[in-house]
Amino acid sequence: MVEDNVGINVGINVGINEQIINCLRTNPHMTAKELSAAIGISQRQVERAIAKLKQENRLTRIGPNKSGWWQVNSNPT
Repeated sequence: MVEDNVGINVGINVGINEQIINCLRTNPHMTAKELSAAIGISQRQVERAIAKLKQENRLTRIGPNKSGWWQVNSNPT
């Protein structure tokens, strides 16, 4: 049943988001591919999590895709 898994999935996603934030604090130039290898999840999961973090204003991409970097926002609005 869908309702039974909702709490579990939310908890997993929160942990992934925090792992991504921690990795990007250490190395803001990491790619989605590098993050997926470091965390142990698929690249697509990393991309979805980054999109959500950007929507929540917790991450900002500075510069172009290839040579840019990630800024971790300490006080998301």
